[in-house]
Amino acid sequence: MVKIAPPTIFSYAPTSAPASARKVFVVNFSEKFIDRPEFMKILLVNNLYFPYQRGGAEEVNKIMKTEFESAGHSVAIISLAPLGRRDFQKESRMQNVYYLPSLFFYLCFIPVPLRFLWHLGNFLPIHWLQIKKIISRFQPDLVVTHNLVGIGFWLPLWLRIKKIRHWHYLHDIQLLHPSGLLFYRQERKINSFFSRCYQWLTRRFFGSPHKVISPSDWLINLHRQKKFFPKSERIVLPPNLNLSFRIRQRFSPAEAFHFIYIGQLEKHKGIIELLEAFKKLASLPSLSRPVLLHLVGRGTYSEKIKSHPQIITYGFLPSHKVVELLGRADCLIVPSLCYENYPTIIQKALAVGCPVIASSLGGNIELLTKAHYKVGLYFPPTSQELFKKMHWAIKNIALFPVNSIQSTKRQFITLLDQEI
Repeated sequence: MVKIAPPTIFSYAPTSAPASARKVFVVNFSEKFIDRPEFMKILLVNNLYFPYQRGGAEEVNKIMKTEFESAGHSVAIISLAPLGRRDFQKESRMQNVYYLPSLFFYLCFIPVPLRFLWHLGNFLPIHWLQIKKIISRFQPDLVVTHNLVGIGFWLPLWLRIKKIRHWHYLHDIQLLHPSGLLFYRQERKINSFFSRCYQWLTRRFFGSPHKVISPSDWLINLHRQKKFFPKSERIVLPPNLNLSFRIRQRFSPAEAFHFIYIGQLEKHKGIIELLEAFKKLASLPSLSRPVLLHLVGRGTYSEKIKSHPQIITYGFLPSHKVVELLGRADCLIVPSLCYENYPTIIQKALAVGCPVIASSLGGNIELLTKAHYKVGLYFPPTSQELFKKMHWAIKNIALFPVNSIQSTKRQFITLLDQEI
């Protein structure tokens, strides 16, 4: 049975702790009030962390670190770094952030046949000595793992052998397929013979962590169908982004309609379909107002995007700048061709009252159709269908399914507290 928890961070108390050492805390992200020790050591493990962040998983990891520390706990992080990057290693270790050198950052340059061999390395204890040394030194009460590609799937097995309490946070389907991606019209690939063999291995390495957390019902149910985590407590827990922002003036010119895309400039994120739909839209002579597209992010298509007078590129921006731009835009586009889990960028858009047009895959529909949101449109992920929705949004912005900017803000502030 999947438990849907309120949006507050996790808590755990070893039963061996004396009553005098226990204290009740209320912490963001906690699924309930828990009687536990006043001080805990918590180790977070994710293959990416700042300054090498790429998406929402790293942001959730950072939120966890901040909120655990604000509750008085000691937090350490294990992540990966490109080979030879030692310029900030000493400073990061003083902050209990440990970076392991890895080829993970060069995976896109490795030929596909050789990538298969690289992925097999996830089942080998490549970083075992380094991680063992960190764990022996830090002595965590709890280890929370996120994306382990590049770090190793042996870690949950080792934690189980050492009887160290373990929670796992699901972000994608990397336990079902090495790519971690499930594409539109390629859904059968996770049922292939190769995928079933891969899943047999990952099931045995991961076993049943004490808790398995997923932001969406879609992702945790997909793993349950594949017989993952049979004895784990499964929790659906959307991340609380704790946004702080100030909306400034609208984009200039004010008479134009401003679309915005925020994310990786990669093929699987639907950037090609978005550009095709926008260029077709911008060329329509019947438009009642000019249109502009703002692109925020970086990726392999950064240099391939040809200059267009109505497309503005920003590169990578920090989170507070992203929220500011969302507050100034008319509509966020999330055109991903892969099944998304629970995109944090949609949450940010809802926080500032920015309407959303998203592909109808994975957790996107779940996020946009919940009763207390009632915002956004979704579409089959093709350029033609996206064009239709963008054209409709320009002509019918007053009818867009969002009550008002103020109403959406209030809904988001109280949203996670209302989750049942």
